[in-house]
Amino acid sequence: MNLDTLKTLARSYTPKANKTKVDDTILEQILNNGALEIAKAGILLPKSQKFAAVADQSEYDLTSVVDNYLCPDKSGLWYKETSTDNYVRINPVTEKWLDKKKPNWRDQDSGVPQWYFIERHLLTVVPAPEDALSEAFWFYFGQKPVPMTQGTHFPWGNTFEYPHLVSAQEAILAFWVWKARLMTNDGVDNYRAGENSYTRELLKQLALISTRPDIAANDKETRLQGRKIR
Repeated sequence: MNLDTLKTLARSYTPKANKTKVDDTILEQILNNGALEIAKAGILLPKSQKFAAVADQSEYDLTSVVDNYLCPDKSGLWYKETSTDNYVRINPVTEKWLDKKKPNWRDQDSGVPQWYFIERHLLTVVPAPEDALSEAFWFYFGQKPVPMTQGTHFPWGNTFEYPHLVSAQEAILAFWVWKARLMTNDGVDNYRAGENSYTRELLKQLALISTRPDIAANDKETRLQGRKIR
């Protein structure tokens, strides 16, 4: 459903949140906020992108080196030392872990990156790469969705509606119902109930998105085949 349909349903779900109390600008902002939060929770827009290593530079701005960065994906960061090498995964850690386990990491000579951490939008690799190399890093991450600004725009795809994410739009509406209860003075208990309802809907939709019947069926068939004898 597009933004116009989402707005119509949002008003029908919460009659108290009429245009007098919540104008369309605020409603659209809340719907976009919901789409953003859900995109991050489920990494709905996964992407991998390569970027260059700069000699002796340990810090990289993820808003500059990749497109529409929102959050890291589980596959993380990979690195190759030369153009002919294979990519090797770098260990994800925290700055606190490095301070405790590698207290001299800030003074470490450049070399082959072994660890990385992310604070806000800044990615730090340790040690810094010794040489510059195009496409030395390969980063897996979730992208930030383009906000819906026109009635014909869709969540997450903007001008295109992703078929596998259609049902997840119910989570956006649940997010709206939760936030609307604060603006209509429904009380703390109803606000918390709305939050719980949104959380349940979010988990339900994320589980549906991650379901792969084809893989499950293939696994089942493989098990039923039993051991092959040659």
